[in-house]
Amino acid sequence: MSRCSLVTLMAAVVGGAAPAMAQQDPHSEATQPAAEAAMNASIGVDLTTAYYFRGLRQEDRGFIVQPYFTVGMDAFSGEGWSSNLSLGVWNSFHDRATGSDSPDDTISKWYEADFLIGPSVTLGRWTLGAQYVWYTSPSSAFGTCEELCLSIAFDDSGLLGKWRLSPAVAVAFETGPNAADGGDLGVYGQVSLTPGFDVDTDALGTLSFAFPATLGVSLSDYYENAAGDDEFFGYFSIGARVSVPLGLPRRYGAWTFSAGVLGLFLGDHAADLNDRDHTELVGTLGLSASF
Repeated sequence: MSRCSLVTLMAAVVGGAAPAMAQQDPHSEATQPAAEAAMNASIGVDLTTAYYFRGLRQEDRGFIVQPYFTVGMDAFSGEGWSSNLSLGVWNSFHDRATGSDSPDDTISKWYEADFLIGPSVTLGRWTLGAQYVWYTSPSSAFGTCEELCLSIAFDDSGLLGKWRLSPAVAVAFETGPNAADGGDLGVYGQVSLTPGFDVDTDALGTLSFAFPATLGVSLSDYYENAAGDDEFFGYFSIGARVSVPLGLPRRYGAWTFSAGVLGLFLGDHAADLNDRDHTELVGTLGLSASF
């Protein structure tokens, strides 16, 4: 899982949701916190052949390992809706000191550490939320970037038989002090589909197949070149991934192994940061657990 995945799957707070909640008596059963607040957590680590953030190359050589951790807590719920507060940490370690300005040999390999926090609201099949993100570099490879990411996702499980599309839309507003492309603070937009299905097997349990496709664009000053000119099209990616449950006892968490490949097609300005190469192929192996 990439930092982009962690952010994008959070939902947006939209007009109308808050007023509907405010119209109810705050002491009624419909707006009371659950008697026992449910906690959930996930951990994972990915090994990847290259690291591209929204089509912008960070590193494409050497050993790249990306561990992450998220925790969430159910807050308020009512008839047909529920809310959750989550926070997470995502990291990228490289065996090369990518762009490092740190004299410490160990810290120089710690390219990135991101911190995420935000609420989400689930209304039936829709998940809406907001998340604030700090993108930091312990190795001082880049200056800290901050953004507010709003997103909306739809759970279409069961509507198309065995298939699901899992559509999602996200908009991220850079708030400073630095921009991802090194230029002006911008606004990023993303539309994604993750078609997939499950297959039950006797030997390996339920295998999950997914074919993620993502379009990333600049809504304002997000994919700028050295001259400050902006380009609407940032990148398009499409891939395939299989996830296999490891079958450990449930008390140890639900552990999953995954393997995938992703093809990237970069716009001109994103390609300028990639030795003018408009296409890339990235392979990833992952291990994750949810509790």
